[in-house]
Order: sequence, then C-alpha cells, then structure tokens
Amino acid sequence: MRFGPGDGSMKDDVIRVEGLSKRYRIPNARHRGDSVWSRMPWHRSRAHDLWALNDVSFSVAPGEVVGIIGRNGAGKSTLLKILSGVTHPTSGRALLRGRVASLLEVGTGFHPDLTGRQNVFLNGALLGMSRAEIRRKFDEIVAFAEVEEFLDTPIKRFSTGMQMRLAFAVAAHLDGEILIIDEALSVGDAAFQAKCVDATTAARGRGRTVLLVSHNMAVLHGLAGRILFLENGRLQEDGPLDEVLSRYLTASRDAAQVDVRQWNNRDGSGEARVQSLAILGPHEEPTNHTFVGGSLHVRFHVKFSQMVRNPQFGARIHSSEGHELVDLQARHDGLTVGDAEGMHVVDVRVPCLCLYPGRYPLSLWVCDSGMSRTLDHVRLCATLVVQPGAPNGRGTIIDSKRGVFYVPSDWQARKSTAAVPPSEVCA
Repeated sequence: MRFGPGDGSMKDDVIRVEGLSKRYRIPNARHRGDSVWSRMPWHRSRAHDLWALNDVSFSVAPGEVVGIIGRNGAGKSTLLKILSGVTHPTSGRALLRGRVASLLEVGTGFHPDLTGRQNVFLNGALLGMSRAEIRRKFDEIVAFAEVEEFLDTPIKRFSTGMQMRLAFAVAAHLDGEILIIDEALSVGDAAFQAKCVDATTAARGRGRTVLLVSHNMAVLHGLAGRILFLENGRLQEDGPLDEVLSRYLTASRDAAQVDVRQWNNRDGSGEARVQSLAILGPHEEPTNHTFVGGSLHVRFHVKFSQMVRNPQFGARIHSSEGHELVDLQARHDGLTVGDAEGMHVVDVRVPCLCLYPGRYPLSLWVCDSGMSRTLDHVRLCATLVVQPGAPNGRGTIIDSKRGVFYVPSDWQARKSTAAVPPSEVCA
C-alpha cells in the first residue's frame, strides 16, 4: 500500500510493516504432477503450508539504512518483494510513503530480447521514471554500469553481473525516497562493488531510506546502522548493527562436528556439495577450541555430482562482526587433486593460529580450477573458539584484545652511550 506525504497514519515513518505474513501452499512430493487428477481439489488439499513470513512488524524512519540478514530461506527476499509490490501478503500490511526503487533478483524489470539501451527505458519506466527523466540521465546510467560497448546487444546475452550492474545503475539514478536492494552490492568486481557502495552512501546522504539484504558483513558495516535478523519467517532481532550481527554470527553451529547437507546459508552451482565438517585437535579429537598460537585442523567431506577437473578448496575465518580475517586456499599450498568425482575428504592444517581470543565463524568453499565458478560456498557453518594462551613459551598469557592477530616479534633494548640519537635515526 502507498500513502502520500501527508497521510497521518504514517506519522514520521517512511516504511511501516504491521503483522506481515506470507503463506505458500507446497504440494506433498507424492502428489506432485501435471496430470488432471493432480489438479483436482482433493489432491490440492494434500499439501502443507510454508510461512515464508510470519507476523513480522517494524518501522523505518526517513534516511535510515537498515540491513536485513538471515540464512537462505529465512524470508528476506519475500519481505522485499512485498515491499516492492511484486507480491501480496497473506495477512498484515506494509505501508510505504514515497517512490520506491527496487533491485531484486536478476532479470526483474528486463526483457531478454530487448537491447541494453531499450531495457534502460523499460526498467526506468517500471520504476516510475518519465521518458524525459530517463533521457536526461541516460549517459550517466550507462557510464555507471560500464556497459557502453554492449548497449545495443540483446540483454539475454549479458552476463548475470552485467545485468545487475545495469539494473543497479538505473535504480541508483531514480530520484525516489526508498531504495530496496537484494544482494545487488555483491555483483561485479571489487571496483564496481565499491562504486555501488559509494552510490548507496550518497543516496543515504541525500536522505533516501535504504533496505539492504546482504551476506557481505563488511558492506553492512559500511552502510547500515540497524539490522533486522529473520529466521524461519519470523523477526528474531531488531537493533543496533554490532549487537545483532554478533548474536547472529555466534549462533552458527557451535559444535566440533557439523552436518551441512541441509545448510541453507550457501550458494554455488551444485556440482560439488560440502557434506560435513569437523574441527579437530592435535590428536584428531573433535574440538572447536584452540589457544592463541595453537593449531587448527579442519576436515570436511565434499561430494562431486559430476567429474570436475582439478577443483580448488578453501576455508575462511571471520571475525565476530563478519569480516573475513583469514583466507586459506589449497592452491596456495600447491594441492592438486586432478579429476574429482564422488566423495572426497579434505584436510587443512594451520600449525600456529595466531588469532587473539574470541569466537570466529568459519566458511568453506569449493571452486573450479580457474576460480571463476563457485561450486559450493557454505557460509558461517561452524564456530572456532580461541582461548587465551602463552604462545611465546614464557608464561605470558595473551588474553586482552588489542588487535586481531598475535604476531611473533624480536625485541632488543640496550644501553646507549650517545647523548643525542644519531641524525640518521631521526631523519
């Protein structure tokens, strides 16, 4: 529902969500099919309800940037689709004041057979821009998207990243009050992602309200001051960024052995799937605890659904705020697997892990040989606990957090006979 600036029901809010719920009817597996009988009422009744959203309520003030987090299937995209008017809720209501620019999944608002140039006008019109407004901003949109060379090519020949870049460019140049973004800031290379973040920051500076779904915690830290945490369609947390992110990340599977076959917070082509992981101690006993300067051993099982030539493996260690601290890659250690098919077990060992005490979520990934295609990326699937320790062997316990890493160093101090420090030292 849309309300004008003077509508009293909105008071000072730009967005108000009240008891929002969305139900989908999911046919039971044994009754699925395309036959006439499968569409009869008695067959349709043999289904179960999936509540993608369940009694969600919140409000957003003008100029506020709100991040939305949650594992895959938590209801994030459904919420954005309702706010964007793409779908309707089963119950409850969403009230918005002002013009909305939405960036949802790839292809939304584009026609595959039209050229990039034509789709700029089509997408802009769907967002509420006039033809004159699009003409005036056309060159800026194309320059921002960096697709000048392909402008008169049908968009079905654009890569996924190019389509999202063009869609973001159109939405970023809409003079609207509300910007809704679903993972769009993760497209393109690092330079383009930085450009998108800068554009979103500028939109915030102009007083635009931004709702942002992202798995990139660094992006959320740079933009959002408040986080909504969704889980199984329900709003679990609504509060300051650092508090909610910390609870969300440390709520990851806090165990030494984790079955991730049904883990939702993942993406990839599916040619490989991480099945399980274990964090092991020095004697290969399951434990997710280590010490400052202690060892780390992660073992995970990967199932390849088809032959993959020389796959690449990796593990990432995140801070409690979600920043990527350590990126461990098998190729850095010279591992070559050859042709991989079926089940494989992968071990990664770090003899001396010099992280300060704290809780660190882990992620695992599998890529193709050229690192151009992600086969599986399981995010935040386990938690490593680093306890205070004495890595220097002198009994000095490191337990205070004055940084992130403990770095061994060599210190010397001696008496000097010089009354004044040598000039070359001070230069």
